[in-house]
Amino acid sequence: MKYTFILLALLAVINAVTYNWEITYVNVNPAGTPRRAIGVNGVWPPPPLEVNLNDTLIVNVKNSLDVPTALHSHGLFQNGTSFFDGATGVTQ
Repeated sequence: MKYTFILLALLAVINAVTYNWEITYVNVNPAGTPRRAIGVNGVWPPPPLEVNLNDTLIVNVKNSLDVPTALHSHGLFQNGTSFFDGATGVTQ
């Protein structure tokens, strides 16, 4: 019984932030010239991911492009998980 209380207490402190992304082509006009770009949920540039310190980030991605794709982020300290960062097929 006391372990159940400890487990419930730990679950109360864990905050998971979940994003659901669909990667598609979108038509954009950033410099006055229409072109196709890769967007997230129909928008370009992609929206920022907002999390707080010690949050668990979950990003569910549906690739609706006609080619394989990979995600890459900046500004993350990947302590012990650097093999998840980098070029597809090389370090991912």
